[in-house]
Amino acid sequence: MPLRIMMWNIQNLGLGKMTATSDDPHLRRLDYIVDSVIRCDPGIFVVLEVSTEDLHLKVSGLQFGAVISAGSGAVAVLEILGHLRVRTGRDWRLVPPLISGAEGRKEGVAVFFDNGRVNFRGPLQLDEFPADAGRTIQRAGGLGGAAATYRAPWADALPATVPTGPPIGGGLRQNQLAGHTYFETPGGNTPLCFPRPEHRSPLLTRFQEVGNQQRVFTVLSAHLPPEPNWAREAVREIMRIPPVTADLAANEVRVILGDLNLNALDPRQVHSLNPVISRPVRRTGAGATHFERFHFLDPTMLRSTDQASLGGTAPYLDYLTPFSYPGGPTGWKALDHIFAAYGANAGYTPPPGFGQGYVLDRVAGTPLNPAPGFTPLPPLPPPAVQRSVPALQTLPPAQRDEQFRRIHNFGKIRGASDHMAVFADL
Repeated sequence: MPLRIMMWNIQNLGLGKMTATSDDPHLRRLDYIVDSVIRCDPGIFVVLEVSTEDLHLKVSGLQFGAVISAGSGAVAVLEILGHLRVRTGRDWRLVPPLISGAEGRKEGVAVFFDNGRVNFRGPLQLDEFPADAGRTIQRAGGLGGAAATYRAPWADALPATVPTGPPIGGGLRQNQLAGHTYFETPGGNTPLCFPRPEHRSPLLTRFQEVGNQQRVFTVLSAHLPPEPNWAREAVREIMRIPPVTADLAANEVRVILGDLNLNALDPRQVHSLNPVISRPVRRTGAGATHFERFHFLDPTMLRSTDQASLGGTAPYLDYLTPFSYPGGPTGWKALDHIFAAYGANAGYTPPPGFGQGYVLDRVAGTPLNPAPGFTPLPPLPPPAVQRSVPALQTLPPAQRDEQFRRIHNFGKIRGASDHMAVFADL
């Protein structure tokens, strides 16, 4: 059986998207986000662009890889976690986001997972360090010594159970493990940057399936710079990360995913992804393989609400972000990617005609190319908690394009993010 993995750059994810406003009094953006995850039903769900605040630490270098503080982004991902638990009845869990990048580029990556299908295996442990003003900072650290347990607001994010598979660090529990954001060159002590020190570093997390199959999923989640030249350099650096290029274990599925800010539909940029798909990866017990990219024909970027309309040509209409250049082709943007490489005993062979990668296009359909067994769900019930709502603004009668942009139509989708989610069955 495959495991579905889903990735979504939810633009500037913070408390603002979870709050009732005059434009969104019924929390349609929140319902759209949660409903999309429920419809997709992934075992692992990665969210990029989680907002985080400066810690203003006086201890040099301590902020990098620290667990994000209890601010807007933390509240937002915990809100999503709570809705997933209540509305699905499943044991959804969350790997607390770590700070990556500096200054205005800084953010976190949140990795949700269904603990009934996979368990979290780090690969690092959680450590604690003293900081300024008597504070204690929790941060990912190497295995060894006493591991910490997550404090509030993350105390319930991970289960206090030992993950399935071989013991880690003498038997660490899931709530003592952390992801990995700091990487060095193979065989050396030189830090890898993506491509500059202020740019965001990818997050590496590891999971193991529960049950008979017991495959290990190594997932590298990346949000690369929006400048194509820097993004191109960052891709080359990703392929220097030792856990990415090491020999694949027989039961391992290795995944590279994220908003790489390189357009697979633009002939000027698509070749910048070649370092990922062209590099051989050795396999234990078998010959070499390589990373394959899924859903490479479908766009993932949405127009702003004041530009989108119902015009254009089906199935895309005029709600996708275009690109063009003088004397060259025109098209749409596909910036969000999933790559995977399989160990000798970890492959999944889909039945004939079954594609493995999809874009979760909630405008034209769910998804654009429906996966077999992907059954739409009825609308989610309104939240049980009553929230105070600001007075609604009086609006003029809607024109046709205006109706498309209202929050109950395209507005809730673009109001949640300018990216569509992508997912793959691995």
